[in-house]
Amino acid sequence: MIKKREKYLAPIHLEDEVLGKLVLEKSEGLFEGIYNFSGDDITIYIEVEWSSKATWKRSLSVARDFVEQIAKKDKETRKYFAETLFSFGMTIIYSVTFIITVCIMIWRHTHQS
Repeated sequence: MIKKREKYLAPIHLEDEVLGKLVLEKSEGLFEGIYNFSGDDITIYIEVEWSSKATWKRSLSVARDFVEQIAKKDKETRKYFAETLFSFGMTIIYSVTFIITVCIMIWRHTHQS
């Protein structure tokens, strides 16, 4: 009887193309896995009814969509800030260059005799 119970409650291992390796702990009704996001490992938990694979599909699909949307937004945000900072940096360089040019012109004008 104990062996049957152990087999019945044994964890299920799943390899997902987006979420990676997941382990379903039947006693908790949770898939657990580690997802690498921008170089950081994040533990993810996905609740399912372990006895009903139909619930797995929906829950895993929602988790995949969520992770993909976060990755997409992260990429867009990083691109936006990189472009904005570059543009801002170039504006500062142009402004400083203009100020230096004006200072040189004023200095030359005042020192020409």
